[in-house]
Amino acid sequence: MTVTDFGLWSPEQKSVNKYKVSSKILSAGWTNDGQYLALGHLNGIISIRDRNGKEIKAVQRHNNKTA
Repeated sequence: MTVTDFGLWSPEQKSVNKYKVSSKILSAGWTNDGQYLALGHLNGIISIRDRNGKEIKAVQRHNNKTA
C-alpha cells in the first residue's frame, strides 16, 4: 500500500478493497456506529467516507494566517 491509498475490510468481504486518495493520510477515525470514516490528509482536507469507502463529503481547511 502506498501513502496515497487505503484499504477497508469487513468480515463479510473476502478481500481488502483499496481506494485512492489525493494526499497522505495522517489520521483516521470511525463514528461510534461504524457507518462513517473520517480521514485527515496532509494537504488539509478531511474526507468523510461511508463504510464502503465512497467519499460523501470533503472539507478543506484554509490557512487564515496573514503574512
